[in-house]
Amino acid sequence: MSIHILDENDTIVEKKSIRFFEAIDRLTNTLNKSDNQLVSTKSVCSIDMEKLYNIDKYENEIMEMEKKMLMLENSIEQTLHKLKKIIINKIFGESFSINEDFNIHTWILYRPEPLHPIAVRLFLYQLNELLYKKIFQLKTNNTSLKKSIDSYSKDSKIFDLLDYIQSIKKQSRVGKIFNLN
Repeated sequence: MSIHILDENDTIVEKKSIRFFEAIDRLTNTLNKSDNQLVSTKSVCSIDMEKLYNIDKYENEIMEMEKKMLMLENSIEQTLHKLKKIIINKIFGESFSINEDFNIHTWILYRPEPLHPIAVRLFLYQLNELLYKKIFQLKTNNTSLKKSIDSYSKDSKIFDLLDYIQSIKKQSRVGKIFNLN
């Protein structure tokens, strides 16, 4: 009836809620990495540096990359929607095995024996605390990523660089016409 994992000497090794939380985290990472659509979309989102150094091809490469990034954003949204249902079914689903660490029934009913209702309440409070910490961490990371994404679209330096390259391109054409290069 313990909310802890005990070793053979009945010494506390770890809280069951932590082990369950880690199992959920592994499950979500595994499912995320195994989603074929997301993996294939990520794989095409790499920039060809050779094209960036080529004055004639850099604009197309940047525009193409931005299109790919929008495709990746859509793919992430679709994957999240799809995986959300799968994860909920795996955590709370009726069809489960005693060996699945990511299934809540495993921890409440079988490891090594059923938890007392009060112990279940404590287990869920601990799990709630772990989830809040993880959500806070993810929100913080996402906020900083969002700021960098927003600064990309508003950053005048990027557009200044494109204008600069355009002017070099024009000068290069003018130089060729008048044999200045």
